[in-house]
Amino acid sequence: MDRKKILLIDDEEDFCFFVKLNLEKTGRYQVFTATDGMEGIRLARQIKPDIIFLDIVMPKMDGRRVAEILLEDESTKMIPVVFASAVVKKDELAADCKVGGKDLIAKPFKSENLIEKIEQVLVNSHYSLIAVPFMLEHLTPAQHMLIMTFFAAMLFFASISTRNTAYAGSTRTKVMVSARIPALTSLKILHQEREIIITEEAIRKGYIDMESASRIQVKNNDPAGYMLTVQGLRWPFREVRLQGFAGEIWITSGSAFVHQPYRRGAVTAALSYRFLLSEDAKPGVYSWPLSISCQYF
Repeated sequence: MDRKKILLIDDEEDFCFFVKLNLEKTGRYQVFTATDGMEGIRLARQIKPDIIFLDIVMPKMDGRRVAEILLEDESTKMIPVVFASAVVKKDELAADCKVGGKDLIAKPFKSENLIEKIEQVLVNSHYSLIAVPFMLEHLTPAQHMLIMTFFAAMLFFASISTRNTAYAGSTRTKVMVSARIPALTSLKILHQEREIIITEEAIRKGYIDMESASRIQVKNNDPAGYMLTVQGLRWPFREVRLQGFAGEIWITSGSAFVHQPYRRGAVTAALSYRFLLSEDAKPGVYSWPLSISCQYF
């Protein structure tokens, strides 16, 4: 089977790795990744992918500029581009006259949603390249009937092309049954602090520690593990260190996507945080700034 070529341009290396892993295990796609805009442009010109998924917020060169360059290049301007972002909405993207026509998929997303988007874009792209050299209303009735009969025949033969005739002359039938257990990941919040109190002392130190501020339970049946997403950091916090999962997680802006390994049964974790304060932070009581979600690949 001819595998479709997918190019993913995103500065989150872990995110790229696990999207590539998940798509390629289907056997339907060949995935290339780039973690900055210039490398993504180079790969797009070199491999001519069938579709490009492009992050918007990236250092050095953001996704909008990458899309503009691809659109201006004769060798890449016909490649479908889908923006992938956790912070930019479709109506905000539409305000850009050069790239406003591009599609958008919100991060984080599940594997089946991504595959559905790929197939949808590829189908639409395929039909957009079909040119009919005449209009049906300009045909004679006989020509119109001939064409309609041709299309009906194509649909009929397509519907029977998958019938199995290997046992047509046999008196016995061999039936093979297989079942696929769907991947499932669920997150339950057992405890969550609702606010953070910033004091003058915390401002002098430059940070505030929150021990066991969250307690969660995760159930996952996918041997590939699952993707943990943490997002929502905002003023007066500039960075946060999260402990309690496999490895320490640092969040500076936007979202953090971190792979978590498979563990049998329900896993309960107590999460501790160190919030680094912005230079202009002020004492007060602030709502909890972070949200946590997870999904399988």
